[in-house]
Order: sequence, then C-alpha cells, then structure tokens
Amino acid sequence: MKKLIMTIYLSLNELHDLLSKPSLSGIPMLILGNKIDKPGALSKQDLTEQMGLKCINGRDVCCFMISCKNSINIDTVIDWLVKHSKWMN
Repeated sequence: MKKLIMTIYLSLNELHDLLSKPSLSGIPMLILGNKIDKPGALSKQDLTEQMGLKCINGRDVCCFMISCKNSINIDTVIDWLVKHSKWMN
C-alpha cells in the first residue's frame, strides 16, 4: 500500500509538471493505469479521482486501464494514439 501511495504521489507531481509547460498546452493527454491484472490494482474511477483528471481543462484527457500481460485495452490505446497523432499534423 505504501508503494502505491508513493507511485500516485510521483505520478501526480509529474502530471502537474507536464500541465504547467506552455509548450504542451492543449495537447491531448492519455493516462494509462497499467498492471490491472494484479491484485489491489486501482480502478479507473480511483485513478481518475486520485490524479484529478476531471479537473483538467483545455485539452482532451483520456484514461484507460490496461494490462500488457493479458493484452487488455492495448488495441484501444493504439487506436487512441493513431487518432490523436493526426492532431499534430
């Protein structure tokens, strides 16, 4: 549990650092909750609340829960990335 709290804290700090960079303003953001196959993994709702994702304005923010081990939502993530890569062009 202590490791999970530290991971969330570090992730939240990194997120706020990215959001504060003017050069990244308005760029779509994809948040991934990985290792959902492990016991005690956060739910999408918990991750969204812990990271304050609903409070982010001025950009498309999407959150997917994934498991690379079990190939859960990997195709969905790739589709999102392809769709939003066109944003850059």
